[in-house]
Amino acid sequence: RFIMFRFLANTQAVCRKLPSHLQHRTSTLVVVAVINLLTQTLAIPVVKAESTTRPNIVFILADDLGYGDVKCFGRDRCQIDTPHFDRLATEGMRFTDAHANASVCVPTRVAIMTGQYPWRLPKVDRSGKWGFLGPQFPATQHTLGKMMKSAGYQTGYVGKWHLGTTMQTTDGKVQGPSNVDYTKPLIVGPKDHGFNDSFILPGSLDMFPYAFVRNHHWVGNVAAQKGWSAFNRVGPAAEDFEDTKVLSTFSSEAERFIADAAEGSRNGNPFFLFFALTSPHTPTSPSKDFQGKSKLGLYGDFVMETDHCVGRVLNALDKHSLTENTLVIATSDHGPAAYAGRIAEATRGQLRHLEKDGHYSGGPYRGYKFSVYEGGLRVPFVARWPGTVNEKTTCDQLVGLPDMMATFAEVAGVELENDQAADSFSIVPLLKQPDSSGARQTMILEGTRAMAFRIGKDKLAFCPGSGCVGHHGNSPQTAQAWSKAVNQYGKKPKNHQELVRAPFVQLFSLGSDPHEDNNLAASEGEKIKAMYAALKLQIASGRTRPGTPTASAGKDIKIMRPPPFVWDGPEKADPAVSIKQTDDAITATYNDKIMLRYNIAIQKAPEGISQGFQRSGYIHPINTPSGLPVTGDFPKDHPHQHALFNAWTDTTFENRKVDFWNQKKKLGRVSHQKVVDVGQDHFTISLAHEDLTGPNGPKTVLEETWTVKLRGQHDNSYVFDITSVQTCVADTALKINQYHYGGMGIRGNNQWHNESSAIALKKYQQSLKKKDAKLEFPSLQTVRHRFKTSEGKQRFEGNHSRPNWVDLSGLIDEKIAGVTVMGHPSNFRFPQNVRLHPNKPYFCFAPMVIGDFEIKPGEKYESRFRYIVHDGDVPSKTIQKTWQDFRIR
Repeated sequence: RFIMFRFLANTQAVCRKLPSHLQHRTSTLVVVAVINLLTQTLAIPVVKAESTTRPNIVFILADDLGYGDVKCFGRDRCQIDTPHFDRLATEGMRFTDAHANASVCVPTRVAIMTGQYPWRLPKVDRSGKWGFLGPQFPATQHTLGKMMKSAGYQTGYVGKWHLGTTMQTTDGKVQGPSNVDYTKPLIVGPKDHGFNDSFILPGSLDMFPYAFVRNHHWVGNVAAQKGWSAFNRVGPAAEDFEDTKVLSTFSSEAERFIADAAEGSRNGNPFFLFFALTSPHTPTSPSKDFQGKSKLGLYGDFVMETDHCVGRVLNALDKHSLTENTLVIATSDHGPAAYAGRIAEATRGQLRHLEKDGHYSGGPYRGYKFSVYEGGLRVPFVARWPGTVNEKTTCDQLVGLPDMMATFAEVAGVELENDQAADSFSIVPLLKQPDSSGARQTMILEGTRAMAFRIGKDKLAFCPGSGCVGHHGNSPQTAQAWSKAVNQYGKKPKNHQELVRAPFVQLFSLGSDPHEDNNLAASEGEKIKAMYAALKLQIASGRTRPGTPTASAGKDIKIMRPPPFVWDGPEKADPAVSIKQTDDAITATYNDKIMLRYNIAIQKAPEGISQGFQRSGYIHPINTPSGLPVTGDFPKDHPHQHALFNAWTDTTFENRKVDFWNQKKKLGRVSHQKVVDVGQDHFTISLAHEDLTGPNGPKTVLEETWTVKLRGQHDNSYVFDITSVQTCVADTALKINQYHYGGMGIRGNNQWHNESSAIALKKYQQSLKKKDAKLEFPSLQTVRHRFKTSEGKQRFEGNHSRPNWVDLSGLIDEKIAGVTVMGHPSNFRFPQNVRLHPNKPYFCFAPMVIGDFEIKPGEKYESRFRYIVHDGDVPSKTIQKTWQDFRIR
């Protein structure tokens, strides 16, 4: 009673802090709701484990495993055999309404480990990228490992960590790919959080460093550079590390831990094992024993091997006679990734293709990893505890992965203190009586760009779309959904409070609409207000488990994360931009200065260059605000390169080799067809990609449109975007063969290349091959131009890397000018490989570097790019800000 009245007092205090127009309407409603919730919660007695011997606990967490990837959940919509997950369901209980708190890895794992929503915790320290992630909570944080260790359990952690570490570095700076001392142990890792026995991978299997760490010591010689097929992230790796052997290695380590802990368990010293798999998260890397096992290619094989890992743990328990006194829970950290599937390379939306074979990874639910929809958040969850959990039972009550701490505390006989596990509810009562009313009645959920809130079967999503950017396959994408909502609203919103209504939110009744097709927001305004007020109360109170407010009470967070243009209102044309069309060209100007020109007419080659290189349908020149042209045309060394152009190089069409890039070969060509539209700040044109190798003359294979959007001047730069859409209009697919360049390319100013600059660069490149070479990189005065990428790489180390953007700059009349090109996250195989020429001022984004692909009849290949044309140098931080704006549009 004391706790309840204290909580109500705090409830009223928080309500008084709400905006005035909500106080009178919602305070009474919220107080009544809280009374009902607390009455239900406090009416459930704390049930201790009935056995006098505390059970062992094994918690198995798969990575990116969908609700429908497990047979006992997906049923006839699952075409993958998962006998070991199914065994747990047969011998125990299925939970059909189990949720991750977030649809992405790290925040889910933080919530499991701490029993708190991760946004309640202090901000983390600076850290490196990928597996060099720094600690996600302080060493003083109460964790599952510490709790179980304090209860006398033998504690072990095997598998993917991804909660951050502190590594020893050679320069004392933040850990990263080039400065970690792998001969020295971790400074901060699993043992600091209560796990005396640990064998981990610091991040995911597609995140370097690719090396195991046993009890804080690196395993093997971390002196290689490796990367896997998913995203081709190449980085530090142990020399003997192989992606296809990771699951087997983890399973062996789990078996070892169980064997070592078995005797202690039988002598009254139980164990707790956290077994975190790296699968079926990309890279989709099944071992040789599982390749070809399923009907669904690599993805099905990998899910089967994931299930096999569960089986190895269950068999180990059987082998050591531990089954009857062990609670086993197996689940996933969130929903499946849309970019996984039959092929190893991460490819937008490919998981959906498995539906043609009757397999639905998300089960009956909508959405994937990253989103706020159920497919990204609802997870398979099975529990077996002989003697406590009845066989073949099902629980339909709401439970969450943050509930593991309170559950394991009750099983282990631990009394949680007020400031511990603030958002965790024990599911032990449900394990005993699945039809009872669970302690959890609400849950706060996260996508990568928005939150959602559950009360009972009602779910309120604080966004108009999928709650994520959407470039991997979720829809509607953030930018598109918000743009549509703003247009529907009809005016510019003034604040976040104004966004908590239709058309900016979505309300679903999951009981009758599990696929979230029917948005009720427009007709349920009062319910939205009440749910929003309840959510704000839970955030402000610092906890959802009954108790007094915690240290994080009063903390505010962003419930909605709309793109910047939502506040800016509909995009308006810059009045200084003007576009004029003539028979020869479309010219864009800014305050009457030429920004760029698209060439409609065929441009003749200059004297001394074959007219076989003449062409139309490209942009040249592109000028800086001071009037310096950053593009070059008909360069003597490579006259087939025409400023800004788009063409495939090595292709196969109707079993013939076609080259659209080098028109002098007369195998193919790209040329202007017509002007589609011209507006004040944009124009759209049409191009034809023709095959010239056929017996019946030229044949159009691709019809392409460019929409060029001029965004005006920003500081010392012009900014414009190009959206290219290529449609295969032939009866035969165009195959783009694996090759080292081709696609959207740009040639720099002709002053950026001469014989002496090429010789200097070739000498330096040759010196790189000699281990004792000490030749310094030639000066800008010598080479005339330079590259830099979003990853801080230059031309040689940056070639065939996969950056977000590339900057090419150089000396024009002894003044520095340049152009930055950035690819959009929605582009195929993003981030796309870039071809940085070793000695010429030229580069292109070339998705075929990592493998063949096809554009089939009727299919569209869309790509988007942004260009920053600048005078002088532009700092990487400035470019990165523009990239952040571009990526969410």
